Amino acid sequence: MEGSYLAIIFIVILIFALIAKASEERESDTDYIGRIGEETTESIVKRVRGCEYTLKNLYIPTVNGNTTEIDLIAFTNRGLLVLETKNYSGEIHGNESDKEWYAAVHQQNNYFYNPLKQNATHTKFLKRVIKGNIPIYSIIVFSDRSSLEFLPDSFDEVYVCQMGVLKNTINIIFNENNQCISKEKLEKIYNKLKNYENPSDEVKRKHYEYVKSKRKQ
Repeated sequence: MEGSYLAIIFIVILIFALIAKASEERESDTDYIGRIGEETTESIVKRVRGCEYTLKNLYIPTVNGNTTEIDLIAFTNRGLLVLETKNYSGEIHGNESDKEWYAAVHQQNNYFYNPLKQNATHTKFLKRVIKGNIPIYSIIVFSDRSSLEFLPDSFDEVYVCQMGVLKNTINIIFNENNQCISKEKLEKIYNKLKNYENPSDEVKRKHYEYVKSKRKQ
């Protein structure tokens, strides 16, 4: 009888261990897909004429000791491009006022925080750090494996596009804005922001806990 009881406990522990491992693998796959998307975005941006530097995964201070993580900043002679990459498949649904958007894949909806609001937070606190008069453009980049089920032109002060037309989108921004930023000014801002590119493990841990607490609200 006791042997059967111990066997049941062992099986239960084994099941929980397998579930935990599967969960970690799914999270790892998601992180990998996201990282590939960010690297693809960076490779496209670097080939744009006028792009001098790029910085990625910056932890910019906000308030109360918290941070906001910026995927990618491109330093160009027209200003700074703040890019948020969403490497999702399926139909992307959402509008400016929604708290969450979702990607519809095989009758399943995968929800994520509104990237317009997300990048608005990025640019807000980036401006506080820079403390200078330089144009900043917000760009949300989706995978070519997705379809955008909304009208990007309906959004103010933010550009939403797929990876395949990112370069054209940046050229549109450049054509609409003739202000030329000197290389010296870009270099000064780049050197200042570079300090936020490789934060300590403690900063990353606090950021992760803060993001997790926000998701529960």
